Amino acid sequence: MTIDRRWIAPALCMGLLLGCATCASSTSNRRGDNLDVALYPKDIQDAYKVFAVRCSRCHTLARPLNARINDPQHWVRYVARMRLNPASGINAKNGEVIIRFLQYYTHQREEERRERDGEPQSGPENESPAASESDSPPPAAEALPAVDEPPPAGSSPEANP
Repeated sequence: MTIDRRWIAPALCMGLLLGCATCASSTSNRRGDNLDVALYPKDIQDAYKVFAVRCSRCHTLARPLNARINDPQHWVRYVARMRLNPASGINAKNGEVIIRFLQYYTHQREEERRERDGEPQSGPENESPAASESDSPPPAAEALPAVDEPPPAGSSPEANP
């Protein structure tokens, strides 16, 4: 049996495409890829939409949502680093919105963990009188670093969601 060499490259490409499709479908079921934000405040639901559109361009949503990050300032640095990738399309305004969502999500996840583990929750009765009584985490102490550089030649700017 002889193999016609003209079919080797197309067959390899087809195998790669099928393999990528399988990987994409298997990773989309990780915790976080299908997050239900229906019970979140409206502004956080809107922030989730920006997060979902921008962050899923480069990786699964499960990647940041499953990260064991509890420091609000870590999210500021994380999003600043993601903004450096031109493919992300994350501008300064999107960055602030994404940080707001990630900090809220982290705060909610921590509250759920404390409840599950029987630890006292951080609520008005357990906080100092000066603490905020809202469910959202405190605003970021440091602003998002400026990373607005011109896009590389040949790239087309996309509209913000």
